[in-house]
Amino acid sequence: MWSPFIHRLFGRTCLVLSLVDEVHVPVGMVWEDLERLRPCCSTMQHRRNEMSTTIADTRRSVGWTVRDLAENLGVAPSTVTRMEQSERDDRIQLGTLKRALAVMGRRPRVEVVNTRREERVTMELHRALANRLRTDPKAVLDVVPDNLVRLRARLRSPIGQKWVDRWAELLDSPVDLLILGMLADTPEGRELRQNSPFAGALTQGERVAAIERANQE
Repeated sequence: MWSPFIHRLFGRTCLVLSLVDEVHVPVGMVWEDLERLRPCCSTMQHRRNEMSTTIADTRRSVGWTVRDLAENLGVAPSTVTRMEQSERDDRIQLGTLKRALAVMGRRPRVEVVNTRREERVTMELHRALANRLRTDPKAVLDVVPDNLVRLRARLRSPIGQKWVDRWAELLDSPVDLLILGMLADTPEGRELRQNSPFAGALTQGERVAAIERANQE
């Protein structure tokens, strides 16, 4: 029995199993989202604080050592060690993952699962931030520089860096344009809200109230 591990692809949760190779798209997923899913499948980002060790777990389950896997892949053992570390560090390439699993007789399945509640929560949190920006922009924006630095260090993939760059552009804009960008009901808006530089800008009470509003929808 294989335990699934969870990946994030453009604001949606993807369960990656190690038995078959097929992509499931849920009913109601718009074509635009499917088109955006294709290029981003080359690199996958894990949900924060959920470390994936699928290659190492699969290797152990078939009774292989690092050297065994390296010999079957035609690479040095140190390369396998780096490969497994890259998975733990959220930097694994989908092609690398598939190749490692294939030589062990396993293939990944990517299943896209709707996360609309998560999107409602992030929207309500940013609506609360928008209200604060209109009344006290300095208090909200003061937390952003340090958060952007941390965000850039954490989102190391090219697509992650793209979101940080886009936030930097919005933050250089007038407040009204910043609010329009962060509340946009578009694929870009949803991704920006999932990778927000406003941690610490809301009080605990404001956060709880925003989550409660999202749960009521």
